[in-house]
Amino acid sequence: MAIGVILFGMNGAYTTPSQSSTHAQANYVDKEYTIGTDGYQDSAPDPVVAGAGDIASCYKPEDQFTAALLGNIDGDVLTFGDNTQLDGTAEEFEFCYDPTWGVYKYKTHPTPGNHDYHADRALPYYAYFGSAAGEVDKGYYSYDIGYWHLIALNSNIDDGPSSPQLQWLQADLDSHQNNCILAYWHHPLFTSATSNKSVSSIEDIWDVLYAYGVDVVLNGHAHLYERFAPQTPQGVPDSNGIREFVVGTGGGGSLDNYSPIANSEVINNQTYGVIKLTLHPLSYDWEFIPIEGQTFIDSGSYNCSYENYAPIADAGPDQSVVTMSMVTLDGSGSSDPNGDPLNYLWTQTGGPAVSLSNNTISNPTFTAPSDPASLTFSLTVTDSRGMASSPDVVVINTWAHLFLPIILR
Repeated sequence: MAIGVILFGMNGAYTTPSQSSTHAQANYVDKEYTIGTDGYQDSAPDPVVAGAGDIASCYKPEDQFTAALLGNIDGDVLTFGDNTQLDGTAEEFEFCYDPTWGVYKYKTHPTPGNHDYHADRALPYYAYFGSAAGEVDKGYYSYDIGYWHLIALNSNIDDGPSSPQLQWLQADLDSHQNNCILAYWHHPLFTSATSNKSVSSIEDIWDVLYAYGVDVVLNGHAHLYERFAPQTPQGVPDSNGIREFVVGTGGGGSLDNYSPIANSEVINNQTYGVIKLTLHPLSYDWEFIPIEGQTFIDSGSYNCSYENYAPIADAGPDQSVVTMSMVTLDGSGSSDPNGDPLNYLWTQTGGPAVSLSNNTISNPTFTAPSDPASLTFSLTVTDSRGMASSPDVVVINTWAHLFLPIILR
């Protein structure tokens, strides 16, 4: 039997697991917030999600304390199943879940667990969350937050290769080419919990997610916190694989014992809390936040594993202009297949030297020479990961005004 926390190799992640923690005092006052993608403007901080699984019990107080943590986190709430820890009844949702995590129901994206399915077809779960839970008897759906695509799945129904759920999943991934993707549901494929909490059939889901380059998986079911190194569905380390977090620490279950398995980086079975993820355009930060009075934390950052393609420079059409006129180069047609921001670099490669207003913007200007000439400029664009385009060249031909004399008689 194992208790406490154990740390393993970080496999390239920058992590800070610790036995001490500082965080704002718990409260139930939520910050001003607009749910979903529209709530985040380009000038705003990168969006945040937070959550846990195995949450509400009318017989234990810890779900009150994990709910209090959410009051200090400005972001969407995710649940990783077993929203009520016993039988998923309407009474449990009303009297156990609603007074605690239900405070944040308006911004919650839930998934169901096996305890939610103790009730017939998990109908109280679907009734409580309404349209936010997806269609009854399905429970899977997806949405975007910031630059990320998030996928909520249902591990309590058929998830085999020919199942409607996996067919939907493949179609969803085909239609969303986001650089960063996160998926979450209840039952984990990998866990060190000794209570037989892993579910091998989940490998079919992992096979699809891995093939499409999904970055993060969040699960519950095992009542502990565990972080794995990125890996394949077969458990082979892969720096471009999927990183799984098991966060069955919402407060409803008794914490499980564990025996570490391969690729497990951090385990703790003495702490209730939530995971917070900050979703940057090309990376993510994670932080496990403990309830008041407990001290274990885990945090780190990692890049998304998308395949990076070279950007495409477009120096604009050739131009014919009048001598001494103001000329504007146009690189605004440049693009990046991954949608990354671009850095611009203009270089004059021919003709009389001119001075560009700024050679690192998309539309620099210059004054044409006083004599007719042919000038050439090369544009190269570079994406946020340092991959450069092939240069594109534009030609600017200048010509002089012809002034005809006026003969007075």
